[in-house]
Amino acid sequence: MQSRDSFTRVYATSMDVNDHSFIRAGDTWHLFHIWLHPDGDDVIGHATSDDLLHWDRRPDVLPKEPVPSWEAARGGNAPYVFEWEGTFYLYYSRYTQINESGPYRGQQQIGLATSDDLFTWEKHPDNPVFHPAPSWSPWEDEESDQYRPRCCRDPHVMRIGEQFVLYYVAMTREPRVSGVGHAVSDDLVHWEDRGPVATAAIVDEGQAMAESPCVVKHGGRWHLFFMHGLGMRWGASETPFDFPQTIREYHAHASEVFSWGDEWFMSHCGAGYGGLGLARLDMDRQPPRLMPL
Repeated sequence: MQSRDSFTRVYATSMDVNDHSFIRAGDTWHLFHIWLHPDGDDVIGHATSDDLLHWDRRPDVLPKEPVPSWEAARGGNAPYVFEWEGTFYLYYSRYTQINESGPYRGQQQIGLATSDDLFTWEKHPDNPVFHPAPSWSPWEDEESDQYRPRCCRDPHVMRIGEQFVLYYVAMTREPRVSGVGHAVSDDLVHWEDRGPVATAAIVDEGQAMAESPCVVKHGGRWHLFFMHGLGMRWGASETPFDFPQTIREYHAHASEVFSWGDEWFMSHCGAGYGGLGLARLDMDRQPPRLMPL
């Protein structure tokens, strides 16, 4: 795997950062992320930067609602922010409940909040707005031997053609196989699940299932990055809806891949890292090649 030595820590924090997303508004970059609180992920962190190299912490956003809310249980978040026609849409995942007799047994769903300034957010009245279809995922099963059978998290939203596409992760019905799923929408609120674009077997190291998907287009091809095991996988395809082959390529955690002008970047974070790191990414190489800032 390509080494994490290429990453430069650009945002040092006292609590570790986990899944995150970047969005540029005007001349400012905004970062939204999970805080790895010792007592649970109860809010979403927010920071801003003019240059991607120096970040200022802003007030946290989207505290959880109390019981019996769908998002009252510990865990979740994984924010992703998308802008459309002047409105910012923040998608995040949280748990409805946790069965204390086993880890991660509660139902996890994706919710939505909107904003016109990236600082003040209003949760959507129809939350939660998405969970996987039972045709391919055991999300609705009350009992299952699957690994984390009722998970639904790590949203990534983009506009493709005349529709919006939501990528996320869940378990498939195939024993010990996870998937990067996708759904489509006309309005960013109501989603039709279309099933997995890639799958990954559960492994006994690092992040056991598929996590943190990110899809970008470059050079006429679509590129999928997602976390699995001890690193990030990558695959390229002629279509954004099917990635039959991926390889574990980057020693990084919960990475986002994004561009600014002609340059591409990959991020890195995680427990023990103490913040957020960035590296340049040569997208003209196959597979794309990490380079120091």
